[in-house]
Amino acid sequence: MKKATSFFLSIIMLISIVSSVNFSALAQEVESFTYTPITPFTIIEGTHGWFDDNENQWCYDAPYYQDGDIISVTFNDIGTVDYTYNDDMNGFFNENGEELYVRTWGFSFDGTGKTTFEVDIVDYGKTTDVPVTIIENPVSSFTFTPVESYEVYENTNGRWSDDVWYYSPPSFNYGDRITVEYNNGPTVAYYFDSESEAFYNQSGESIDVDCYDFTFDGTGETTFTVELADYGYTTEVPVTIVPNPVSSFTYKPVKPFEIVYQTNGYPEAENSWFYYSPDFNNGDVITVNYAEKGTVNYTYIASKGGFYDSELNSLDVWEQGFVYDGLGETTFTVELADYRKTTEVPVKIIENPVKDAAYIPIKAFELYENGHGFEYTDESGNTYWRYYIPDFNDGDIIRLTLNDDSTVDYSFNSEIGGYVNESGDIIHVNSDEYYFELEGLGNTTF
Repeated sequence: MKKATSFFLSIIMLISIVSSVNFSALAQEVESFTYTPITPFTIIEGTHGWFDDNENQWCYDAPYYQDGDIISVTFNDIGTVDYTYNDDMNGFFNENGEELYVRTWGFSFDGTGKTTFEVDIVDYGKTTDVPVTIIENPVSSFTFTPVESYEVYENTNGRWSDDVWYYSPPSFNYGDRITVEYNNGPTVAYYFDSESEAFYNQSGESIDVDCYDFTFDGTGETTFTVELADYGYTTEVPVTIVPNPVSSFTYKPVKPFEIVYQTNGYPEAENSWFYYSPDFNNGDVITVNYAEKGTVNYTYIASKGGFYDSELNSLDVWEQGFVYDGLGETTFTVELADYRKTTEVPVKIIENPVKDAAYIPIKAFELYENGHGFEYTDESGNTYWRYYIPDFNDGDIIRLTLNDDSTVDYSFNSEIGGYVNESGDIIHVNSDEYYFELEGLGNTTF
């Protein structure tokens, strides 16, 4: 029994010795560090965080780093090294470009006044407290006044989630007004500018605004939330969910849609191909059945790139790609975007009818030496000039030779962005590469 006990004790001692060799702690490299913000940190009371109901107090996220903030780290062996925050690079770097990994911790605070938040330099296990001042909210309240009442069609402008329809907030209209009442100043009005998609006062100063998704069953009046992002104030803005004015629609192409097998897309899975939806044809007609104004026809005008009625009112139309195996007939989905109505349109996947193609430019492609491109250095250190593919010219011709040896010419039309034949059929082309290489002057191909 003694021998057995001695044996196990020996094993334990050996493990202890080995463990002490393998896991000895390294000497701490950092003595201390300080954080010097470029400007003192301030947070408006009751913003930049959340209210903890259990603790009955406001929990603040740590303030954001500022471009130019400095962390001074004192190392045991080399002294003090400064790391400056670079906003573009999203990190703290010393003069040699070495990054210091840093994290911050949120904090709780009641009322206004001075407190601190914790900064941690991750690799060295050192922390310091950085001052931050919670200041009084300069805003006491605000109101939102739309130039016209908001309406959204039922079950549009949103998404399904867990069998509930979530509406995205309606888009602001030009001239919508936010009126802000400041505690120690005048009441200021900010108006929405559609071009810049922001609210501005008369002095050209903007105010950040957020708004949030909402839910509602059926039709009727509800509200969505608008928030002054920097000040933590919210208000409810009325919106009416109205019946969808479109009951259905049909799509009638001027000719059946066809896509050549395994073109106009990419491999989806084994033996499957994802096809992009085919291009609309000039003259295709969408017939929309409206609940109140009856039937309206919208015709596709290729030069305008959209569907228009007789008074040139446009219709916003989306289409979806599809997956299909082999040859044969299938469908793709067309949707009226504003009304969330869809229909299935037939398309046929056909055998490739083309056995050859030739490109006939209306004039020779020419590029200036070391222009229209960029200098490139490969892994071996060799430097080349890479030329971008030249622009196609109106009148360039793609001549297709079909399986029966007949030919069809397609001429490039820059307004359409594709090649058009005499029947108005459109094809699009691209190069396998976006650039080519050539040393000096001379001829080459792309």
